[in-house]
Amino acid sequence: MGCCSSQFTDLREDNEESQLKEAIKEEEYLPRKQRDIIRSTWKEFLYGDYNKDAVHIFVSLFQERPETLELFDFVKNSTEQHLLHNKLLMIHVDNVVTNIDVMIDSLDDLPAVAILMYDLGKRHAVFWVKAEYFKPVAAGIIYALKRKLGSHFTDRAKTAWQAVLDFSERHFLDGLRAGEKQLNKGETSQSESDDQHSSFLSGSQSSQAALEADLHSAWDTMLSAQDTLEAGSQSPPDTPESGLRSPQPLSGTPFSPV
Repeated sequence: MGCCSSQFTDLREDNEESQLKEAIKEEEYLPRKQRDIIRSTWKEFLYGDYNKDAVHIFVSLFQERPETLELFDFVKNSTEQHLLHNKLLMIHVDNVVTNIDVMIDSLDDLPAVAILMYDLGKRHAVFWVKAEYFKPVAAGIIYALKRKLGSHFTDRAKTAWQAVLDFSERHFLDGLRAGEKQLNKGETSQSESDDQHSSFLSGSQSSQAALEADLHSAWDTMLSAQDTLEAGSQSPPDTPESGLRSPQPLSGTPFSPV
């Protein structure tokens, strides 16, 4: 699954997505067996209260890279037990699960995965996310899967997941670099970056409209609301025939720093 990511960066900076799709066709696609393994293990992971399992992505991240706690003002100085019951963190966990759903649902169309990951990476630049944080997040995903599935998460499953996470990393980091480049050029001012970061930390409702205007339609479903969760009115996710969790569009403050 070799990829020359720099080949695609210039294309995406010009928003030439059609050219990206043509270029990425030259890549080796994930073998069908690996795609099937990823889908089946993810479907099994979603059984039960998947958010309580997925939160261990962040437990793993915070243990490996404690400095990432600074990106989440609402979990600073929290113990592991507090993390497992932090409502704001659980909102973000649900968003991450949705992101993974979108990725897995697009495995037969890797150019779409590349574009989505690039867009996601580009948006994370304003949240001061560093390139070196992706691998610990990916390791956290592997950890959470292994923790939930036990012996069902075989070495072959780990290899398949690592392949798609490596692919996602390349394009996420391309997007992150493009976002940082825009910041450095002043296309997004530092004050605007600070405002967006402060809005994220404070959970400000007022910034949502401005942020939503820039979201790709595929990521619109990833918005979550603290008040919906606290009211206990969040509906259980649908389980379509594919076994993937249907993203639930919610109104409220987006939490997307990682």
